[in-house]
Amino acid sequence: MVRSYYAASDASDGAAVAALLTDDVRWWVPQSAAAQGIPRPVVGREQLIESFWGTVRYRPGTRSWTIERLITGGDCVAAQATLTATMAGGAPYTNQYVYVFRFEGSQIAEVWEYLDTAYFFQQKEKGEKPLPT
Repeated sequence: MVRSYYAASDASDGAAVAALLTDDVRWWVPQSAAAQGIPRPVVGREQLIESFWGTVRYRPGTRSWTIERLITGGDCVAAQATLTATMAGGAPYTNQYVYVFRFEGSQIAEVWEYLDTAYFFQQKEKGEKPLPT
């Protein structure tokens, strides 16, 4: 299921991601991302898909996840992964993530996301502002 999540994310396929989630999924972004206006947690399948897959953060076809390792225990899977992409504004992006997925049956019920958010927001802003003259 975790590998299916990453494959759907690579393809920017919000519908495929939605099929992996419970109706009331809870997604916990880092506190520093919440300070940038992202809800913490994002609650509900529709809200999550709209927040993360309804917004263009990366140029289409440039997102690629590499799973470094998966660790399982009980109803959770921890995934260490690297995302390589081009931000919507044109900046290159490579960042390491750790996600902890909690399952209810075969669906993702809760996710905790860990990444370098300062780097994410720095790269996101590149190319979105006019260049100095």
